[in-house]
Amino acid sequence: MYCEECLKNGESKMDFLRRSFYTLRACPDKWSDEQWERMNILFEEFPELKEAFDLKEEFRKLYWSKRDKEELKDKMPAPEERNAFKETVGENLHAWYGHVKKSKSPGMKTFMRTIKEREGDLLNYYETFVTNASAESLNSGIKGFRTELHGISNLPFFFYRVCKIYG
Repeated sequence: MYCEECLKNGESKMDFLRRSFYTLRACPDKWSDEQWERMNILFEEFPELKEAFDLKEEFRKLYWSKRDKEELKDKMPAPEERNAFKETVGENLHAWYGHVKKSKSPGMKTFMRTIKEREGDLLNYYETFVTNASAESLNSGIKGFRTELHGISNLPFFFYRVCKIYG
């Protein structure tokens, strides 16, 4: 009879990985003691996952921390400060590229190539400190509205209704 290998905590590898999914996506600052224990076991068993996780966290830290947002909440930085932010993040991003190149994670290398393609767009955030989230939300709302109508038969009337609802 087949008996699946169990880890230190008594779970099978598949169950353990399945139950670790959320914790891997969460910020380590928010992990409970139980989650820290789970991640220590996970990273012992799967060191390549630890490497990818560390690279993900390093990328996450390239952008704003809560402290930075609080400091700039009420004032827009001068253009020189914005350029300094942009240059610093750009330098840190290039250092991150070097770390990814040294890694053995093919998924992170693919992610790095995607980031490199859009590096200019990502760094432009530091010019105005505004994202396009509101535009994306509006687009999503319009697509949902179009779906509810099961397509568009009269385009001018559709635009009229969109303007009335979202305008």
